Amino acid sequence: GSLHSKHHKLVPPLRSLRSITSWLSTLLILAPHKMENTAQLLYKPILVSIRNLIELIQKNGNAKQAPAQLSHYRADFPPAVTEGYDLLTQGAELIHATSTKYTLVGKVSQEEQQQSTSKDLLRGCELIGTATLVLLEESSGCARSSRYAVSRASLSVLVNVQRLVESFADATALEGTVGAQKTGAVWQSCDYVIKRMMPRGNRNAMRRDLFSWTKDCQETMTEFQEMIELGPLEEPDASALQQPDEDEDDFFDGDGDKYTEDEMQVAKACIPILRCSKGTMNATLQACECLGEASQDEAQKDTHLNAISQLVELAREVGVGVTDFGSSLYPPLVADGNLQQIQRLGEKQCQAITAVHNIIIGNEKIASDTVGLSNRILSAMHSREAELVLAIQNLMAKQTSGR
Repeated sequence: GSLHSKHHKLVPPLRSLRSITSWLSTLLILAPHKMENTAQLLYKPILVSIRNLIELIQKNGNAKQAPAQLSHYRADFPPAVTEGYDLLTQGAELIHATSTKYTLVGKVSQEEQQQSTSKDLLRGCELIGTATLVLLEESSGCARSSRYAVSRASLSVLVNVQRLVESFADATALEGTVGAQKTGAVWQSCDYVIKRMMPRGNRNAMRRDLFSWTKDCQETMTEFQEMIELGPLEEPDASALQQPDEDEDDFFDGDGDKYTEDEMQVAKACIPILRCSKGTMNATLQACECLGEASQDEAQKDTHLNAISQLVELAREVGVGVTDFGSSLYPPLVADGNLQQIQRLGEKQCQAITAVHNIIIGNEKIASDTVGLSNRILSAMHSREAELVLAIQNLMAKQTSGR
């Protein structure tokens, strides 16, 4: 009760959280229990409460949306955000400390387990839920990257606690090392929060996402560069076509990873667009640092924070687009409709890249070196986009004439 009264003004949804949990628990007491043993009935109240918390977080759409206004970029957290992260840590610490005792006591007496440790375990889960709802609130000004990081970390803790409790409800925790394994999973998810492996604040969360997308760009680019370096697929001679295969393994010798001579020009034209995508992430990182520094001026703070949010959201389109674009580049490229899809996704990727650099080039607070980088990337991208379209048109024309 003290937890909820302390943070009542901070987290309006908590009143409904408690009432829903209470309502569900009451229904469970009054409803007839079919096909449930004593242990299942014993653990059902805490499981209902944990599942309710999980459902509230999962149904909160803010985790996948950008806020209307960022509240911070660097470490200058508003009080509500600071308190949210503190509550998250307190909840993780309480669960981490309680889970071992919960498992040890549960192997001796499940009734004693419920009386001595279940309340602390549930209190830790409520702290986690409270913190998550605070940080997902629109008024917190947490970026989409921050919201997603918090939601993911919180759900990991709650789901692992749920699995630990369920293992006692179905008695699997009493078998061998199952209980210890479930407890270890709880520890690991709690440590992710306690040891600050989860990015805290908008700057850290946004940079984590940008670095992740940079890695995706590099890995996609490397994969297809290696496929190009394998050389073109050799056309079989007439005698080979007439002879039946003696070894089915020949089909898996790697020819499926090769482009034909005609496809090679299209594949080569795609690599520079992937390289421009990676460069866009670097330019976005630099631009955000410039705007973050400029946001220290209170008079223009909201303007610069909005520019940061817009930049990162557009960079997200580039990062996600790399995966979609790359998935269309596996041979054979001449499959039905594939060339059209490559051209469509390539043009979409170039549009996303252009949108990012237009903001960078048009913002006077961004350093001239970064603006210069954006201009070079844009120039290279437009040339490569034209080369890709020409290569696709030439291949399509050749395919049409060969029919």
